Amino acid sequence: CSGAFDEFGASRKALLNIREEMLDYIDALKKDTKNVNVDQISFFDLMEAEELSDFAKVVEIENVEEMEKRLLLDLEKEFIGFYLTAHPLDEYNDYLVKEEVYELADILMDSAALADEDDEIGEDEEEDNPFLGERVKIAGIVQEVRTIYTKKGDKMYAFEVEDRTASINAVVF
Repeated sequence: CSGAFDEFGASRKALLNIREEMLDYIDALKKDTKNVNVDQISFFDLMEAEELSDFAKVVEIENVEEMEKRLLLDLEKEFIGFYLTAHPLDEYNDYLVKEEVYELADILMDSAALADEDDEIGEDEEEDNPFLGERVKIAGIVQEVRTIYTKKGDKMYAFEVEDRTASINAVVF
């Protein structure tokens, strides 16, 4: 994984451990700057090579091992809303290809291509969908699981399944 913080030469775990000190340092730099619009200075404006070396002198960055890849990806998803550097399914790619697992966008694209811009997919268009009534294998990350009770009191679950290309809502009875 590569990222914006690679310039620090430390693991992301080490950088997360010093995030408060980092923010304090940036605030101090903003106060010392002579720019008129100090509120418009970005983190990257402040992190030129000189400031980076000064920061390393002010705050000791521990030499700690990087977090596990899955945790890094989970944090990435939490902070920016999507996976940027990799996807959790990437490590299973060979298996997914061997098992002929479809990506969601392949299935959804056929449906979306059949619908007019203003229209929802109608019955005629659905009939032309090659996946209609067919069993397909998909793989994804299950998210936002909700327990729902039917009128009869039976339990069912609603959730979202996300792969590298798209997401869909699903229900299990």
